[in-house]
Amino acid sequence: MRIAGTATAFPPYYFTQREVVSALQGYWGENPAEGDDQERLHFVLERLHFRTGVDGRYFCRPLQDYLALDTWGKANNVWIEVAEEIGALAIELCWSRREQHASR
Repeated sequence: MRIAGTATAFPPYYFTQREVVSALQGYWGENPAEGDDQERLHFVLERLHFRTGVDGRYFCRPLQDYLALDTWGKANNVWIEVAEEIGALAIELCWSRREQHASR
């Protein structure tokens, strides 16, 4: 087998770590588990996300859309839908690069 080409494709939405942490803090701040210390939770979320060494993350939906994904099945269906779209885009990019290279 021979690898004919490679390409990258990312989900359409990019959010900074600060935006992701703020969204999580907002969600858990509005829906705290019984006995949760909100200040400690916010501290842990910040520590966890800001020590990852990344500036941001790609998401397949706007952050607020994730609130409606309240079951594993809903989240999985979105993942499958977007994975197919991104996979198709990566294949198209590979083929277009291969065709460009072959025409030289």
